[in-house]
Amino acid sequence: MTDRFIESCEQEQLHLSGHIQAFGALLMVDHESCVRHVSANFSALAITEQTPKVGERVCAPIDALLRNYQSTSCTSIFGFSGVNEAFSVWVTPQPTGTLLEFAKAAEGSVVTITEPEFPAFRDEDERNFYRHQLLEWVAHVTGHQRVMYYQFLEEGDGQVVDEYVASDVQGSYLDLHFPASDIPKVARRIYEKTPWRQIADATSEAVPIKGESHLDLTLSCLRSVSPYHLQYMSNMGVESSVSFSIVSQNNLTALLSCQSMTPRTLSLELLNYISSIVDTFSLRERGWESQARFAFLDTLNLGSAALKSLLGQPQLNDGLWSEIINVLMQQFEADGVVICTDEMLYSHGISFESDILQLVDGWFVEQEESIFATDSLLRLTDEPLLSQVAGFCAFKVRLGQVNHLRVYCCRQEFIHHVSWGGNPNKPKETAGAGVPTSPRSSFARWVEKRLGHSRPWSSLVALRLHHYRKLFEESRFIRSL
Repeated sequence: MTDRFIESCEQEQLHLSGHIQAFGALLMVDHESCVRHVSANFSALAITEQTPKVGERVCAPIDALLRNYQSTSCTSIFGFSGVNEAFSVWVTPQPTGTLLEFAKAAEGSVVTITEPEFPAFRDEDERNFYRHQLLEWVAHVTGHQRVMYYQFLEEGDGQVVDEYVASDVQGSYLDLHFPASDIPKVARRIYEKTPWRQIADATSEAVPIKGESHLDLTLSCLRSVSPYHLQYMSNMGVESSVSFSIVSQNNLTALLSCQSMTPRTLSLELLNYISSIVDTFSLRERGWESQARFAFLDTLNLGSAALKSLLGQPQLNDGLWSEIINVLMQQFEADGVVICTDEMLYSHGISFESDILQLVDGWFVEQEESIFATDSLLRLTDEPLLSQVAGFCAFKVRLGQVNHLRVYCCRQEFIHHVSWGGNPNKPKETAGAGVPTSPRSSFARWVEKRLGHSRPWSSLVALRLHHYRKLFEESRFIRSL
């Protein structure tokens, strides 16, 4: 993916688009019940007999809705009787007032929908089984033809780890990777703050918002769609989509993404209901992951007994350092280990060349974090590096005021293949006015022969690094260094 395209995506101010999607209408009211912003389609949807005007007080029905909302302090859904039909209102508190977003109400009650049940997961296979059940259920209740579980990877890219595809849809994205630029950081930050995102009709014109200033649409459910993303959807043959955020510790870890090849609008009630079911699954998944971490810590305590014994020696000689390195190589499945301070260095196996070690060591000492892991040494610098080490993980222990003991577990290059949804390095150039570069036009499987990477580190490597760092920190010999 070109730097030009990535930069243009990241700089886009999605929350200040000044437009909404056409499946609803928007009204922003200040704390004195005066209209500050209103979408241009408010009158056409016949929500109220009196059309709201910027600078004027809201009409009586809207005022009554606001009084009902004042009893709550979070985003809520209310029913509202329009001129000719019923509406649902997504009401969101804002620093300067209240944001009201109107969409046609559901024709039936979501209470009648049979929801899936998720018991506590006992193992990974059971988690995968219920995750696929969730995708099938979401496809059934939404009518979308493709539902994917899109997992974010540590380096920022994403991978479709599970997928439901209707029988009338061709192709599969299962196991394919997608570059980080497909969902830029600016979009991920919004996903972290909102439970779901619906694009009802990618072919419809966006509706402008009237008002004297830019309205922050970060929490809006009607926010218009980026032209880059509209092109992206067009290239995929998708006209409607819904994504449900899966957040852990305030970080976006995955998206449950639904796609339809035709326009499709889901009611606010249904979207909120599905979001609650997704949250239930996510809660079960986090519980299983916590249990897996506790079990891993138990194995760490058992597996580190030999190292703890070695570190319990009052003084270490060359032979003991060699034994310590052998234990670390085994526990981290490393091809080599480097242990150093400013005055000494021990290493064995595949390790950094002296100039590379100087570069890596100088960088790591300056970092605030005491642990680090990467499967690609090349990510640390824009300069070309020639080293037998492709990836490493590391921890450091403070010795006095300025010195540290540094431990590097190294892995050599592991040439392997990664399947992508289209070639991520070749976006299609366009001549469209205002859109200098568009996303790649093909999402067919493209296989990369990945060079310059080691075998990936386990998702639990941080726990292992912290554990062994603590063993070194609490050892008797550390005081003598």
